[in-house]
Amino acid sequence: MYHIVICDDDTLFIDHMKDLLLRAGLPSETCKFYSYLSAGEFEADFQNFYTVDLLILDIQLPDVNGTIFAKSFREKFPSSTLVFCSGKQSPTPESFESEPYRYLLKEWSDEHMVEKLTSIVAHIQTEKAEPFIHAGWYSTQLKLPASEIMYIARGRGCSKIYVSKKSPYYTYNDKILCKNSLSDLHALLHDFYFAYAHNSYLVNLQHVTYLNKTELTLSDNSMLTISRSRQKEFQAMFFRYMKSQD
Repeated sequence: MYHIVICDDDTLFIDHMKDLLLRAGLPSETCKFYSYLSAGEFEADFQNFYTVDLLILDIQLPDVNGTIFAKSFREKFPSSTLVFCSGKQSPTPESFESEPYRYLLKEWSDEHMVEKLTSIVAHIQTEKAEPFIHAGWYSTQLKLPASEIMYIARGRGCSKIYVSKKSPYYTYNDKILCKNSLSDLHALLHDFYFAYAHNSYLVNLQHVTYLNKTELTLSDNSMLTISRSRQKEFQAMFFRYMKSQD
């Protein structure tokens, strides 16, 4: 599911931008649009987003300059694609501090706008492509799709991969090793619903079937403990994940 946010004080422009994005190749059946008329309204809703795939942000918002707000957005969503859009104001050196992917002008024709949006849609589709984890089982090299991984545990100088029953390698769990550190894997997989339930393991939220304050159940009915230091963070991440699936 693609989560697309348009923040602009012109409701007609928001609706028109949705239509243009669909014309540019964004699949309507797998995208969800969120509309905000001000930066403050969107920022108040930050906690409800697990991730934002694309933010189209008006630079001239009624409550704050979009360039300033973009910094707050970037701190919260460092890997999201940010696109500025303006009817009048030109980009300034400060505009690029938040690393926008593109800068659009409202005065462009629909044809020109669709042309520019097509490259943006292609970019977020590439960014959304499921990552694979390179691991090994003895001398056998494996390329595991993230969706098949239930959780990843810290090992001695490596990480241990535990896959779901749908994986052909399920019987080899506890023997599948990856050279990447847990922190490196978290950086790679955070946007694909992996979260720390304990400092020693990352859990794929897509495989959590039951959750209480201190433990969770995975899709193969195995159970993991949620550490006290991670309880609040993990539960918040899980509920944000569930909300993103609505």
